[in-house]
Amino acid sequence: MRVTKFGGAWRFQAKYADEPGWTYYDRPELHDLLALKEIVFRKYQRRRASAEDVASLEKLLRDYPENG
Repeated sequence: MRVTKFGGAWRFQAKYADEPGWTYYDRPELHDLLALKEIVFRKYQRRRASAEDVASLEKLLRDYPENG
């Protein structure tokens, strides 16, 4: 799993070791979003990420569809 932020938008990508290319996801799984929020929050505490990054991930979680 790999996540990048460009132009204010998060891009989620994943691939297996034996696959040549990355698969992009418009809507990541909930557990991946929660893990990313934890990582970014820890980086924010060490001043390696911005409060805007944390807020944008919290918004993604709030807007996440509950129906799966």
